Amino acid sequence: MTVPVKRFQAKLADDRDPWTRQPRESDSAWRAFQTWRDLGPGNRAFAKVVEQTQLKYGTLTTFSYRNRWRERTVAWDAHVDRVKRDADLKAIRDMRERHIKMAQALQGLGMNEIGKHARKSQESKDKPTIEVRTAADLAERGLRLERLNRGEPETTHEETQRVNMTWSEIVNAARKQGQDDEEDL
Repeated sequence: MTVPVKRFQAKLADDRDPWTRQPRESDSAWRAFQTWRDLGPGNRAFAKVVEQTQLKYGTLTTFSYRNRWRERTVAWDAHVDRVKRDADLKAIRDMRERHIKMAQALQGLGMNEIGKHARKSQESKDKPTIEVRTAADLAERGLRLERLNRGEPETTHEETQRVNMTWSEIVNAARKQGQDDEEDL
């Protein structure tokens, strides 16, 4: 008659994380668990632990059952995943903040250039042609980058046209647009 072997399973300590060393866990059981845990999901195999620790396969199965390796590694994997996701989210938030600052700087640079040209054209009699394209591109790119980093759509459904105009032509076109808008009211 065979006597069934009574298998003992340790209770995990309430005062520490399950992936840390547990009370009454022997040195060799703890080293074997660390090896198992650190192999990572998809890579864990008793054969690898046997190779690295020189323990027997049967010893590992006993350690595994008695010290709840499955439960502990599930908790460990969830912890590692949570830490990684938190770090990824922080990196994304930091990146967005940097991109928004850069976008605002581009907008400011573009608007500053437009302002310089406006002042020059008011001071000069020959009203120089403004290279609006470069300044407008900087402002537009800055606006688009800021929208993207604030979760807004990249583009709007608006048709635009790039033109080279003198400052007085731009001012006159804006005045005319303003008059047309008033007539619509």
